[in-house]
Amino acid sequence: TRSSRRGARLGFRFRGDRLYVVGRVSRRGGQALVVLNRRRRIISFFAKRTRARKVVAVFRAKRKGTNSVRIVTLGRKGSRRSRGKRVEIDALGVRSRR
Repeated sequence: TRSSRRGARLGFRFRGDRLYVVGRVSRRGGQALVVLNRRRRIISFFAKRTRARKVVAVFRAKRKGTNSVRIVTLGRKGSRRSRGKRVEIDALGVRSRR
């Protein structure tokens, strides 16, 4: 999914202890806010060279049961050198503990 509009959001629930945000990073990359079980972190999709399907961020979930995640596009540049505000998410990976 791709967006540069402020407030565009994506959310889901999962069972597991790790969450991987996989996306495309580029010179036009922006920022997104990730809220995992009320813990917040801002991630950047900016890079000097364009790379598709890069692991942009890894999160550890503290809960053993169901976890919820919400990703919100901030509509800001990912760096002062960025030329855009794009947030492009290719996949969300989950690792479950055995």
